[in-house]
Amino acid sequence: MKEWIFENVLAFVVAVCTVSYTVINWFMLKESKNARRQKQTPYIISYLHLSEAEPKSIYLVVENVGEGYAKNVKFNVIKDSVVEGKMKLVNCEGIKYGISSFPSHYKLEYLVAYNLKQDGLVEDYIEIEIEYCNNSNKRYKNKYNLIYGSVFGQVYSSPPDNYLGQVAYYLKEIDKELKKKH
Repeated sequence: MKEWIFENVLAFVVAVCTVSYTVINWFMLKESKNARRQKQTPYIISYLHLSEAEPKSIYLVVENVGEGYAKNVKFNVIKDSVVEGKMKLVNCEGIKYGISSFPSHYKLEYLVAYNLKQDGLVEDYIEIEIEYCNNSNKRYKNKYNLIYGSVFGQVYSSPPDNYLGQVAYYLKEIDKELKKKH
C-alpha cells in the first residue's frame, strides 16, 4: 500500500512539473515571438528640429527609430507651410517621390523654414502622414501635426555642445573675422 501511495504521489508531482514546464515554455515562446517582431518592426517618426549651427533654421526630421527595415515609404502632405518663399514639403524629392528603403536608425532632414519668428508665423504648422511597410509587407501609417512654434525655446548653446556643431560655429566665427579684415 505504501508503495502504491509513493508511486501515485511521485506520478502526481511529475505531472504537475510537466504542466508547469509546458506553461513556462508557452510564455517563453510568446516572449520570443514578441522580441522577434520588435526586431523586425520599423517605426518612422517625424519632428521639427532647430539647427545648432544656425538656430534660425528649422528642419523637418524623418527618422526610423524602430529596429526593423522599412520599405516603400510614402509621404502625404496634408497641410504644408503657408509662408511664401519658404521650402514647400511637396517639392522635396524624398517626400514627393517617396523612399524605397529606409534602414533602422536612418535619418533625413529637410530645411522647411528660416527665421519664422521674424515672419510672425510661429502658429503655422505642417501636417504630414507617413505610410510604410516592413519586410513582411505589413503596412504602418503615422500622422504628425508639427507646429513651428514648438521648436522655439529648445535649448541650444553657443558654441554648440557637439563636435560637429562646434566646428561649424568656429568656422563661422573665423569667416566673420576674415571679412572684417578685408
